[in-house]
Amino acid sequence: LKLAEEEARKKEKSKKRLDFLKEIEAANKKIKLAKEKSKTIKKNNDRLNFLRDIENAHKKLKEAEEKSKKIITENDRKEFLKNIEKVNEDLRLAEKKRQKARKRWGKASKFVKMTAAARRWNSYVKKKQAEMVKNIEKNNVRAVEKNLRDGDIDPNFKDENGKTPLHKAAEKGQPKMVETLIDKGADPNIKDDSGNTPIDIAKKSGNRKVLDHLQGDEKERNENKKVQKNVDRGGSVDTFLEKGGNVNGKDNNGEIPLAKAIKKGNRKAVEDLINNGSSTRFVDKDGKSIKELADELGDDKISKMLDKKSNPNRNMEKRLGRKLNPKEVKEISTWKEWDANNAEEKSYMDYIGRNNLKGIVSLFKKYPGYDIKKINVNVRRRSGLTPLMEAIRLRKKDVAMMLIGDKNYLRKKGIEVVHPRYLADVNAETNYFKTPLMFAALKAGYLDVIKALLRAGANRSARDHLKRTAYDLAKMKGHRQYLKYLRP
Repeated sequence: LKLAEEEARKKEKSKKRLDFLKEIEAANKKIKLAKEKSKTIKKNNDRLNFLRDIENAHKKLKEAEEKSKKIITENDRKEFLKNIEKVNEDLRLAEKKRQKARKRWGKASKFVKMTAAARRWNSYVKKKQAEMVKNIEKNNVRAVEKNLRDGDIDPNFKDENGKTPLHKAAEKGQPKMVETLIDKGADPNIKDDSGNTPIDIAKKSGNRKVLDHLQGDEKERNENKKVQKNVDRGGSVDTFLEKGGNVNGKDNNGEIPLAKAIKKGNRKAVEDLINNGSSTRFVDKDGKSIKELADELGDDKISKMLDKKSNPNRNMEKRLGRKLNPKEVKEISTWKEWDANNAEEKSYMDYIGRNNLKGIVSLFKKYPGYDIKKINVNVRRRSGLTPLMEAIRLRKKDVAMMLIGDKNYLRKKGIEVVHPRYLADVNAETNYFKTPLMFAALKAGYLDVIKALLRAGANRSARDHLKRTAYDLAKMKGHRQYLKYLRP
């Protein structure tokens, strides 16, 4: 009995020891988890503190700037300078923290940086717009032409009363200014907050010269009315075209003849208008493109006619080894304005301006599968200028050829060939229907670019808002060597 009791005690001790060891092991696991959790909490707190510091620094800077407007005495001025110095010190500290944080939270630092860039860009555009309004008031036509030359300003921007520059020029009764603005893409059918168009203002003032520029000459107006009636009845537009009618002229509803012809299902009129340079990228007041109007109609023949003239880039299809699907075509041809808050798009536009081929290629390589949300190669300025148009206009030939995708030129120059989806739309149009081919026709020594554009499927017969083709523009500039290639 004694031996049995001793053995029972030993077993009990052994069991208690095992339980104790298990408790010790469980406690160690809990301590390890607690340590890891404390590290995560510390990182998150550091990040939150960093963002708070940045936010507080910007708030203080804003407060200091507001206070600067109310400075009256010298003492206020000294106090203001001290505040500025303090704010700058806070910003310097925040910048140091940003540099440290960049390794761990690149997105946070990039967000802060890009918000400032967006503010600077908006400030620049507003300054340019205010400058242009002053030039209109002074009736300085040359200065207005210079304002609109760079493409940073939309000729149809509105003030606080919804008035565009064309409204102001019509009010002032300036025929030459009105003519210049229309040449640069100003729309005479836009209404202000009171519901008046520039045409309405000119009619009320009784200024015949201004009204003629806004409405076009009497002959053209009559021809436009006739073509609308013919299209509505299902007739042809031969007479309209023979008399030099404007295929991109808008009616009172802001529609061009091609949009009307498609809505009516008039195949003959559609074919004639497309062959004579009508815009295939027009978007109506409901936001529907020419292609979408054709798809709604469901006429395969009309859709095929449009596909022939509005192919975004043949080089893209050759390299992909297939035709672009409807979704891809829509992505390429959809109008998207440049967003200064998008870091990649900002870098892309900067690289275009600086002719930085390596920068553009490295940016494209960053997204090898082509992410349109990160980089849209056809992103536009407000005037409708695409990066390809800008590269041609600024004489950045290597960038232009890379975006067109001309393999022979790129190999000769030793430039890397990019992913097919990163090639540009060679038939894109600005607000006033200008295409990359038209920009190239205006530049001397750009025959190789013109040939590359034509090989990629650029439309020779496209016309701008003044009825001019690339051929007409080359002839106007005296570039005779281009004419045999550009003849529609």
